[in-house]
Amino acid sequence: MSKETQAETSRELDTSARHAPEQAEETCCPVIELRQYLHHPGRRDEFIALFDEYFIEGQEHYGAFIPGHFRDRTNPDRFVWLRGFADMQTRRTALHDFYHVSPLWQAHRTAANDTISDVSNVFLLRPARAATGFRLNPTNRPLKDAPEVAGGVISATIYAFDAPVDPRFVDFFENTMIPLLRSAGATLLGHFVTEPAENTYPELPVREGENVFVWFASFANEAAYSSYHSSLTQNQEWITSIVPALQNVGSFARRGVGIAPNEAFALAPPCGRARNEEGLRRMTFQLPDESTIFGKNVRRRVHEEYLMWLTTMDTRGMPQPAPTWFWWDETASNFLVYNLTHARRLDFVRRNSQVALHFNGDQTGSGIIVFTGHAQISTAEPPADQHPLYLAKYRHWMTSKFGSPEQFAAEYSVALRISPIKVRGSSL
Repeated sequence: MSKETQAETSRELDTSARHAPEQAEETCCPVIELRQYLHHPGRRDEFIALFDEYFIEGQEHYGAFIPGHFRDRTNPDRFVWLRGFADMQTRRTALHDFYHVSPLWQAHRTAANDTISDVSNVFLLRPARAATGFRLNPTNRPLKDAPEVAGGVISATIYAFDAPVDPRFVDFFENTMIPLLRSAGATLLGHFVTEPAENTYPELPVREGENVFVWFASFANEAAYSSYHSSLTQNQEWITSIVPALQNVGSFARRGVGIAPNEAFALAPPCGRARNEEGLRRMTFQLPDESTIFGKNVRRRVHEEYLMWLTTMDTRGMPQPAPTWFWWDETASNFLVYNLTHARRLDFVRRNSQVALHFNGDQTGSGIIVFTGHAQISTAEPPADQHPLYLAKYRHWMTSKFGSPEQFAAEYSVALRISPIKVRGSSL
């Protein structure tokens, strides 16, 4: 083995998600809770300490995902946080398991609940369109013992309607409002509408029967937020066109959150372990540098090979590897995997989205490539026999092993999208 090969074989490379603000790709969470808690005077930080220490990974272990948690800038007793899920069934299971099974919650719930005066202000949301949800870098979160540092400002604006949000309003927001918001200095993070499905976990009430449109934006710091606010409120097109148009599409006054930018609530620099404002921007994974031997090998194998091993975690925390067909989506920078309709690993992913994919190595340990990341069930995919690129790759195997592509699609009807965070391995 050459020295160059030995060096590449012993090297472990990590390629993390990188900033790509405008790339339309899958959202992290098809279901989002926007939760606003009121705490007894002076006790908010007690709850934050417990939340940071016990309730982030504690909830994510059971299938939830915590995109961020924040202090309200103007109300010293309000704590705002976001909780996401792959779907409503996952939400029901994850919440039941966390609140009834988790030893962390059982040990600390009394101390946490003693700080809270009201938890009823909760909106259940879904992305307004497939690509308008949050795109997150799960590696962005600081460690538990990381010092608290000043970060950006996140704003949340809520518009309340008398009826379900009309798609024409979403068009208006995207085509007319967003250009003005961006020109004023806002980085749009996502926009959402009410999730109409019934609350699958009634032990935790949500504001049912209300129709809202919610959008989030980020700013580098307080000065940037102030500049945005000033710019927008002095913009003549905003004043003469946007505000009157908003006033004509519905009722926009709920709990002090209204249509004008100064009535939206802004969230202070995130709590100790919340992602900073960069962490709520759209992120995309990139394959390793193609100029390296490792990078060339990774790219060749994701495009040319037919089989990978997908490892999920069962309900006992035991890794469950299984071979799988896959298609690497170059545009979205993720893997598409079709699964048996009732595959057990789908239940595992609903409970714990963290997975690994790896290629086989040889008997000397060379050629091993491992991706780690998050999986989510995707309902937006066509059947396998109607996905042109997947079909082109596996048509022969579908026919020889299942009789026809249509039969394969009937049996393997549930799609997973697997978004890598890191890749490591050896070169050859």
